[in-house]
Amino acid sequence: MKNKIICLVLVLCLIPTVNAARWAAGTSDLQITTSYQPSPAEPGSYVRIYVYAYNAGINTKTGVWFKLEADHPFSIEDNIEYYGEISSGQRITLEYDVWVDVDAPEEDYSDKIKLVQCYDNACSDGAYNEISISVRELYPILEVSDIEIDEAIVPGEKTQVKLFLNNKGGSRLKDIKVWMNLSSAAIPIAPFGSSTEKRIASIEKNSRSKVIFDLAVDGDAASDMYKIPIYISYYDDSGNLYSMEDIIGLVVGGKPELTVGLEESDYLTSGGVGDVTLNVINKGSSDAKFLSITVLASDSYEVISPNEIYIGNLDSDDYETAEFKIKVKKISANIINIPIRLDYADVNNEKYSQEGQVPLKIYSSSEIKQITGGNGYTLWIILLIVIVAGFLYYRRRKKKNLKSK
Repeated sequence: MKNKIICLVLVLCLIPTVNAARWAAGTSDLQITTSYQPSPAEPGSYVRIYVYAYNAGINTKTGVWFKLEADHPFSIEDNIEYYGEISSGQRITLEYDVWVDVDAPEEDYSDKIKLVQCYDNACSDGAYNEISISVRELYPILEVSDIEIDEAIVPGEKTQVKLFLNNKGGSRLKDIKVWMNLSSAAIPIAPFGSSTEKRIASIEKNSRSKVIFDLAVDGDAASDMYKIPIYISYYDDSGNLYSMEDIIGLVVGGKPELTVGLEESDYLTSGGVGDVTLNVINKGSSDAKFLSITVLASDSYEVISPNEIYIGNLDSDDYETAEFKIKVKKISANIINIPIRLDYADVNNEKYSQEGQVPLKIYSSSEIKQITGGNGYTLWIILLIVIVAGFLYYRRRKKKNLKSK
């Protein structure tokens, strides 16, 4: 009996010692809760994990530290937090920045991130908490990554518009609908051989697809850039509907085709001064804007008027004239070339500059005499005859008036 009492006393004395060892060697009295922001986490960005540790025991915990372990698609660099001691009833907060891989699938992860509780230099395999994290694309990203379109469309012709759609989100997108709004009477463009609405069943993440619109331009369409609204709608895997809109520009008319010629000129001789009128013709199907014509310098003449004239707009199948005064230098040639430069823009405000030459005849003195009637006095003779005839008519009229009185 005495021996049994002694054994019982020894057992009772050992119980506090065992409890104390458990308290010191582990962190079982630490109550762990977690949260993270943003929630859900997004692929290709950091998520901040908050760990709240509360000492629910009656003793201070010393030598306590924590380690966060992360497996793919998560990763972490600074994964150790040390807090020395945690008093009874004390609550601490730890923060970890965890990277979410850009290709992380949209899932709910429950076993990829673990918080391990450690004491001094030892960590217990059983003393850890699994942290659950949801990964989602906050907004599925469907992007019009490229547009293939003719630079300009000639009225009466057909063209194609190709739109490339890129799924930059982390999940599949489905039931994609793309349509053009060509209902406005101000847009002289219509679908050709197909509708203005296209559908794509699905686009996987990091993939792209394209839609093609066949269009025709009215034969009498005015040269201009026409803005066409584009609407896109699609669903994510969860059935959420998204929509977006954009505008594309179709240029009708093509590049202006300008030519320069001689409209008229004075009969110019070597050393003479006279006016030269040039014409600018737009043979293209597109209007020209901000048109100016410049007569360039030459060894054959001198421009004594302003050498640049601003014309402005020149419509398709139209022409304008510009007059310059030049002084021909002492030359022996009977033809000289007038170099000119045209500066203008198309309806899309793309600028052009082109140069050319206009031939101009230079007359000799004998040629001038032949043109004016041989000796050059013909004009004065005609003028004198007109004056004499007028005088005689006046006298005859006066005599009739006197007789009538």
